[in-house]
Amino acid sequence: MFVEPQSPYPYTSHFALLFRSSTSYPWSVQDGSIEPLYNGRFKVRRRSPSAVIGEVETAEEAVAMVLELLPTGPEAVITASADEHV
Repeated sequence: MFVEPQSPYPYTSHFALLFRSSTSYPWSVQDGSIEPLYNGRFKVRRRSPSAVIGEVETAEEAVAMVLELLPTGPEAVITASADEHV
């Protein structure tokens, strides 16, 4: 298993943008997600506990809200495969 310091890793799932601290299974989801809405707006959620913290007009505003939820310093990113986990 290799661990390197890095910021949360972005990924998409079910049309939402989320962040995790590992590049392979098992994933550790970080705070914050962005969901596009049918009306062109964006919904921002906190991951734990999962709650809507805002709905904004632009993607830029949504990203700014999520950035406030993410860790400020670099954190370890686990780059091991699922077979390497105990």
